[in-house]
Amino acid sequence: MRLIQFPLGIFGVALATAILPSLSAQAARGALAELRTTFGFGLRMILFIMLPAMLGLILLRQPIVHLFFEHGTFTAHDTAETAVAVLCYSVGLWAFGGVRIIVSAFYSLQDTRTPAISAAIAVAANLVFSLLLMSSLGAAGLALATALAAMVNGGILIVMLHRRLAVWTGDQWDAHYSVC
Repeated sequence: MRLIQFPLGIFGVALATAILPSLSAQAARGALAELRTTFGFGLRMILFIMLPAMLGLILLRQPIVHLFFEHGTFTAHDTAETAVAVLCYSVGLWAFGGVRIIVSAFYSLQDTRTPAISAAIAVAANLVFSLLLMSSLGAAGLALATALAAMVNGGILIVMLHRRLAVWTGDQWDAHYSVC
């Protein structure tokens, strides 16, 4: 999980923190078109960073785990098992980062309830996914369950934000592809 937290902490948290004041100021002014534009920019930026980081972790998981962890009692077998878990966590990196940006949009709109409800649903989904995947994949199943739960959380949040702001409407979507 530390390997996943590295790009998420450096870029995801930083970008979500940096974008929140702009989103909040736009929401306070009632400038929802500007808020949608800023949100779209933030989401594109996080995906621009997280997708290559995800790909890098997927492709280089074995050598990275070997380099950082394989010494002492941590064996080559442990490296192989950990690399599978890194793979499973990595597939959700884009969702972990995206949720940070989406939650910032809700916070700027003074809505903390929707992200909390979505997070509770994601925790329940994580529990279900964990129970389903743990028996066949072991520890990697828990990692995959966490990634899938982040995707569920992001999906719920983006649908709710769309309903709230009509993020993908008319000219803005057609002319600028504001979110994707």
